[in-house]
Amino acid sequence: MKKKALIITNRSFNLIRSRLPLMLRLKQDGWEVTAIAHQQKGYEGVVESYGIEFLHCPLRDNIFNLKVSFKIIMLFYRLIKAKKYDVIHCFTPKPIIFFGLLSRLMKISSCKICTITGFGFQGQSTLLQRLVLWFYRMFLLKYDGVIFENQTAKEIAIKQKITVAEKIFVQISSGVDLKKFQLRKKKQIPIKIIFASRLVWSKGIRELFEAMEKIKIEFKENILIIIAGEIEQDHKEAVPLEFLQSYSKKGLIDYVGQLKPSEVPDLLVNGHIMVLPSYFEGASKSLMEGAAAGLALVATDIPGCREMIIQNRNGYLVPPRNSDKIHENLRKLIRNPDKIVEFGEYSRKLAEKNFDQEKLSEATTHFYYKKMVDL
Repeated sequence: MKKKALIITNRSFNLIRSRLPLMLRLKQDGWEVTAIAHQQKGYEGVVESYGIEFLHCPLRDNIFNLKVSFKIIMLFYRLIKAKKYDVIHCFTPKPIIFFGLLSRLMKISSCKICTITGFGFQGQSTLLQRLVLWFYRMFLLKYDGVIFENQTAKEIAIKQKITVAEKIFVQISSGVDLKKFQLRKKKQIPIKIIFASRLVWSKGIRELFEAMEKIKIEFKENILIIIAGEIEQDHKEAVPLEFLQSYSKKGLIDYVGQLKPSEVPDLLVNGHIMVLPSYFEGASKSLMEGAAAGLALVATDIPGCREMIIQNRNGYLVPPRNSDKIHENLRKLIRNPDKIVEFGEYSRKLAEKNFDQEKLSEATTHFYYKKMVDL
């Protein structure tokens, strides 16, 4: 009899970009896989084309709306009642909290796993962040296994009494398909600097643009600055389209919008430097992809970025919220093209060693089996 897995995440883009390798690994091992996410325009039918059952859930809508919350809980409830899943794996806060709530209300015999893809509230204490911590304390103990993407997150979880050490597994949750990043010889001019991530202020957008403006003024046509990412209009930290357009009109950046996962490798392998001045990360997918594409990396010295950069070997780590240091280190690379090549070669080696999605998916499935035996 086939084993069954239910994978739940916030939106279909993340499901395809980050969770598809795990789901395909499970199918390869003979599992029947169902996926739940908020269906986004442009991704209709993609998950189903791989033989995976897909269900829409309003996980991007306002969960403080009681009608929305009721819909989410009832969908989870009906699925669990209708089908006996061997493993239910939740990613991102909303699915983790709602499924944790359901686990408190009813007995669920499935092996329950969640992945915390980063504590976005490290070192901060807003009302929303305190609320998320409170929910985690309430519901994470109902999970049989908890995966954190870096050691710092694990230590915070134990200190905050969110879960217990014996349930924890530390591992990057989604790697990179190295076969899609075929390295090629690049033109030296213009040097392409790429930012490819969510367009929210906490990704260090202000500091990034301050640094980029200085870089563009100094190096002019010898530099091409490419910005890729979704305008998240429903996010309180969303970078407005008008902000990007103002820089684009001045010729300082080339904004290419949100790329489909299949379009990312071609953009990156033709680039030279990737920059990510984020304030917090779980395990940066964009930096892993930049490493796979053989780019020199510049990112903030925080958990979730440190794992992708070895200082002075494949890039530079800079202090958070510091546009001067971003500018200084980008300038250092631009003035030394041989260093860009050297760093890029080491990035690729690091990706092959640590970020191969096949190895990471295999490790996750082994964790499933281990936790299923423990039940």
